[in-house]
Amino acid sequence: MVEKTHCTALTDRECTCPSGTFQFNDTCVPYSVCPVGWGVRKKGTETEDVRCKPCPRGTFSDVPSSVMKCKTYTNCLRKNMVVIKTGTKESDNICGFPSSLPNTVMSSLSPEEDDVNYEVPSTTFLPEGRCFPLKR
Repeated sequence: MVEKTHCTALTDRECTCPSGTFQFNDTCVPYSVCPVGWGVRKKGTETEDVRCKPCPRGTFSDVPSSVMKCKTYTNCLRKNMVVIKTGTKESDNICGFPSSLPNTVMSSLSPEEDDVNYEVPSTTFLPEGRCFPLKR
C-alpha cells in the first residue's frame, strides 16, 4: 500500500492501493484484464475490480486491457473507401479503395442494419451515406 494521508497529531495515517490495483481482504490486487473481444464496462476503483463486457455489434477490442472500452468500427465510407473485410469483436473493419479492386464487396456499416453485402464494380462512385443494391 501507499500512503494517502500523512499521520498527524489529530488524524491517523491513511493508505491506499497503488494505481492499477484495488484493495481486497487487506491486500492490493491487480485489476482484472478484459480479454480481446471484451471492453471495460466499469473502471476499477480503490475498492472494486474492473468490470468487463463483450464488445457489442459494431465495436471491437483487439488488445487485452484493464482500462480500454470497446472501440467503434472505422467508417470506411467517411474515408472515401470501402469495407474490404468486415470487423469482428476482435478486429476493426479493413478499408480499401474500390479502384484498386476488380470487384469490391460493400457491406453495411450501421450496426442497426442487417448484414447485407452488395458487389460494386471498381468504377462505381461511392457517395457519403448509404449503399444501394445494384440493379441486375
